[in-house]
Amino acid sequence: MNIAKKFSFVALTVATLLSTPVSAQWAVINPTSDIIAKAQHAASYAQAADAYAKQALQLQNQILQYQAMVQNLQENPLGVVVPNLTLLATNTARIKQNGVNIANNMADVDDNIARAFKNPQGEFGVQFRVWSNASSDALKGAMLNAGLQREQFKDDERALQALVTKNAASGGALAAAKTLGEINSAQLAEAYKLRELISAQQLATNTQMMAANAQALKAQTAREEFFKDFVPRTPTFKSAGGTK
Repeated sequence: MNIAKKFSFVALTVATLLSTPVSAQWAVINPTSDIIAKAQHAASYAQAADAYAKQALQLQNQILQYQAMVQNLQENPLGVVVPNLTLLATNTARIKQNGVNIANNMADVDDNIARAFKNPQGEFGVQFRVWSNASSDALKGAMLNAGLQREQFKDDERALQALVTKNAASGGALAAAKTLGEINSAQLAEAYKLRELISAQQLATNTQMMAANAQALKAQTAREEFFKDFVPRTPTFKSAGGTK
């Protein structure tokens, strides 16, 4: 059972426990509705996190594929021409942006979980945003080495294309391919970190869910204890002839 399905099961269990009547036909205010809501929200957030975890794995595999392509170009110099490198640079930029999108979405998921449980649970939202910034360090460093600045360009795609073009002009196509390989290697390392961060966030959410489940069970037990020895009084009615 994956984490999202596990959370959904726990949420259903909590909701079932807390909605079970403990005294037939006796209306009581249920003080545990907030626990049910938390469990259901957490299950929804967990499903989103599970989807982003799968996307992060796909991201890692894409980077591995492009890393292999760049390495193949380096080993076969005849194929190292600027148009091919420019195309690789474009795809590298898109893959990088996918990683940033995953991290930002996970930050939003964590913010929602923190609000639901009123607990920062390790401030993963902040960590995901830090990752987003750190994922650009390799590109910024390579551009500085080439006498360029990332801020000069509208987006990573244009920045990488300019970097490839300049490195090819100054050091040859192989030098440009080497730079792309270094950037891909850095992205691969960041992809591993992103997956680890998502796993840690999922584990923290699982802990929150287990705590909510324990709280729900405790509340259910308290309700049962409250009504266990409670015997409702039978109402009496008076008639004109006296008490019956």
